[in-house]
Amino acid sequence: MKAQAAYFLDYTDTSTGPCATYARDHTENGIQCGPSPMCTSQACCWRYRSGAGNVVAWHKNGPGIDRYYVHRPDDCWGGVYDSWNWKFSDGRTWRCSDGWTCSGSGSCMATICPWAI
Repeated sequence: MKAQAAYFLDYTDTSTGPCATYARDHTENGIQCGPSPMCTSQACCWRYRSGAGNVVAWHKNGPGIDRYYVHRPDDCWGGVYDSWNWKFSDGRTWRCSDGWTCSGSGSCMATICPWAI
C-alpha cells in the first residue's frame, strides 16, 4: 500500500508551491488546470473503486473506447508531485492529475483529469 501511495502524491496548497503561477489566470470557466487538454467529460478520470493501480478521482490507468489512459506519476514540480489542487474564482477547488491519453494506433498526448474536491 505504501508503494501505491507514492504514485498519488497531491500538492494541496492552492496559493503556493509547484503550480502557484502555472494556472494563475485560469478560472472555473473551462476548468483549465494547465496547458494540457482537460478531460472535461472526466473520461480519463478513475471513477470506480480504488485498486489495480487506480485511485478514485485521479487520472486513470486503463482502457477506454478506442483509447488507453495512463497515469503520469511524478510529473508536477520537478518530478515530485502527481497532481496539484487549484482553487478557482468561484471558490471550488479541483485536483488536476496528470496522465496520457493514447489512441489505438499508439500516439499519446498529455491530458489532465479535473476532479472537484
